[in-house]
Amino acid sequence: EDYYINFKMGELFEKKNGKNQAINYYTKCLQLKKNYTPALLNVGILLYEAKKYSDSLSYLLSLIKIEPENYKAFFYIGMIYKNQSDFKNSLAAFEKAQKDKTLKVRTLGERGMVYIVMNKYEDACIELERAIKNVDSNESVSLVLNIRYILASCYESLRNITEAVKQWEAIYSVKSDFKNVGEKLANYQDLRMDDKMKDYMTATNEDFAEICVNIAGYLKFSVDDKKIISNDCIEMIINEAAGNWRNLKKKPKLMRVYRKSEPIDERILREVTEIMKKNEYFKGIIITASSFSNQSVVFAQERPMQLIDKNELQNILKNINF
Repeated sequence: EDYYINFKMGELFEKKNGKNQAINYYTKCLQLKKNYTPALLNVGILLYEAKKYSDSLSYLLSLIKIEPENYKAFFYIGMIYKNQSDFKNSLAAFEKAQKDKTLKVRTLGERGMVYIVMNKYEDACIELERAIKNVDSNESVSLVLNIRYILASCYESLRNITEAVKQWEAIYSVKSDFKNVGEKLANYQDLRMDDKMKDYMTATNEDFAEICVNIAGYLKFSVDDKKIISNDCIEMIINEAAGNWRNLKKKPKLMRVYRKSEPIDERILREVTEIMKKNEYFKGIIITASSFSNQSVVFAQERPMQLIDKNELQNILKNINF
């Protein structure tokens, strides 16, 4: 019936990875001394790791009422709110948690990821850059590489490819086989040599849409309609340009223009095929700044589809004004 002995038993089971037994002993400790803060913190963290978020939050909120400067508790409160998609409270908790120097980098990284989920990429970049600036020699290499990778993806979404490349290069210098960083650098290497491709990859959505219209014109098509599918994709309904004998009988086609660095896979071609069938489009044209997977090439061979990869796109861009 001694609260402290129950607490120490909880610690011992936690060290042996007996998490359920540890929770039981911490709970018994708190029954005997309900405001014992070390037990409140430990059981709160273990319940968070077990994804029992409501129970965990209850213990951790009790803790910060007693110790309002327990920043580790605030970190896990922020993680719980993040997992519950309560982003406002998550950001507020992480704001306090970053005062713990040992958690600062990780906390700033989590704040950045919350902003990404909220589609606030500029704010995310600010937090992730702060995380990188606060890295010291004691920081986990894996954590830093992951933060750099997320930051690069954030810059890529903002079409700030120059800054994204800087982060990928920093990662590559430490761990060349980290995720798909080598592939990313290879895909974007043309940006250093080809100004037209760089402008194409970094243009605003509106300018990108206009470039796509120019591409269609170069291929002797007129654009009947266009829409932005994403930052990396414009979809257009096209027809043979006026003056072309084929235009006497209109046969609308579907053109998609991509500027993402990943190869276009079969899934995208299937999606385009379904749209073509539904709307009775005569042909599909897919243009990308990267390449096509082997499966997508085989898929297109048996269907009315034309694939234009990075090399052919570069030649097109050299011949149009934007």
